[in-house]
This record gives sequence, structure tokens and C-alpha cells, in this order.
Amino acid sequence: MIDIEHLLPLVEKPSRYIDHEINATRKVFDDHPVHMLFAFPDVYELGISHLGLKILYSIVNALPYAMADRMYLPWVDLLELLKKNQIPLFGLESRRAAKDFDLLGITLQSELTFTNVLQTLHSSMIPVFSKDRTEDDPIVMVGGPCATNPLPLAPFIDVFFLGEAEDAIVEIAEVLKLHPKRAERLEQLKQIDGCWVPELVGFDTSRVDTERSSVKQSSSAAFADETSAILLSGYLQDEEAGFDTSRVETERGSVKQSSSAAFADETSAILLAGNQQD
Repeated sequence: MIDIEHLLPLVEKPSRYIDHEINATRKVFDDHPVHMLFAFPDVYELGISHLGLKILYSIVNALPYAMADRMYLPWVDLLELLKKNQIPLFGLESRRAAKDFDLLGITLQSELTFTNVLQTLHSSMIPVFSKDRTEDDPIVMVGGPCATNPLPLAPFIDVFFLGEAEDAIVEIAEVLKLHPKRAERLEQLKQIDGCWVPELVGFDTSRVDTERSSVKQSSSAAFADETSAILLSGYLQDEEAGFDTSRVETERGSVKQSSSAAFADETSAILLAGNQQD
């Protein structure tokens, strides 16, 4: 486990890094064969409001064989201290190094965070270029709206996911469970609709199927129906979120296929926001 307690008095906002959130899931790392780390490549108070990360985190942690953790890119003060002390980035709850996980999933919400993705890899002590990674390194996967423009990051990313990841995240977890070798995992992930593996298919993005025609037969589709209304991970009461609202998605992509549509049915009447000024 990573110990940063001695560094917290030296940073501007130590509450970004201490965990202790309401509704967070803290599974024992060594008790589960599959480990997934979801990273938001910006500071905690911006990433904690991201709904997509919470959905994936909740689905994976509901699987009996898998655990998921979260990671946010520290502010420059802690980054400098980590570099000075040769400490890698780590999961917020497990305090395990990012490179110890089977998969590092990074969300691309803006092209402005592309350089932050490289910083995340470098500070995690994971080789920045995908061609330099070995069996000891996690699969680096990215998704989100800006994954539809993958070529700028293609030399650095193992797998791009184009589409709604909650419809495929269980399939991805099953690949990690059944195939321990890196090459096998990449080959199997290539078969999942929406996954583009530059190392195996080259730079022809036209070969990626983003329609998810098999979603009705997918095990993740049925699983999402049971868990879509259960969202885990809150935020610290004393740490102010950048977007301090409770987000509700009434539509997202293909409403009939997306698990977020089912979630919207359960929660569309619950809106927690500040009072509007006339």
C-alpha cells in the first residue's frame, strides 16, 4: 500500500487524497482476481461529479470477482512531492499503486486533458508509450466523448472504447478474469464491440463497431438492468465539488439500449440543486 500521510501537511488541499467518502466501496484488493482502476485526469473536485465514472465503479464493484477503485490526478504540489519521493499514483480507496491493477481506465471528457493523460501514466510509473509496456503493466483503456478522436493518443493507449462503456464493462471484466496474459487480453478485447486496439488493428478506425448490435445478447445488458439504479461513491462533505449538483440523465445515446435510461426512470424525480435566482 502507498503511504502519503507524511506528505499531506505539505499540500494545499489534503482532503483531495484522504478517501473517507460516504457510499464508497472498499473491497480487499487481494480477495478479488480482477482489479480495475477508473481515472479522471484532473483534480478531485472536478472528477468527483462525473456520473459516468460512478456508474462503471458501481457496476464493477457489484461483481463478486472484481473490485474497482478510483483515481484523480493530484494537483501540482502533490505531484512534485510524489516525484521527489518516487511514489507512484494510487487508487483512492485501496492505496494500491496504479500499475498493480489489471486495467487502468481513463475518461476523456475534453481534449484539454490529453496532456493530463500522459501525466497520469508518467506519474503512475507506467510506460507512456504502449509499445514499451510488459506483462507487469496494466491494460490502459480510454473512453468518453473524446475517445471518438483517438489518433492523437493512439501511440500511448492500449484500447480505445467508443460508445457507452456501461453496456460492455462486464464483458471487459470477464476478459480480464479469463485471460491472464497481456497479449490474450488485447486479442479478446478487440472482439468486443466498440473496442479499438491500435496495436492489433492498426489505425483504421472504420473497423470499429460503435452500434453495439449484440447488446441484447450481452451479459452486461441484463446485469445493468439489476444495478443501474444503484450508484456508489459520494464525495467528502468538507471538500467542495466543482459541480455541486446531483446529475440525472433522462437520455443518453441510444435510450433503448443504454443502462443510464433505466437509471433515469428510477431517479428522474429527484433533483438536488441550489435555489435558482430570478
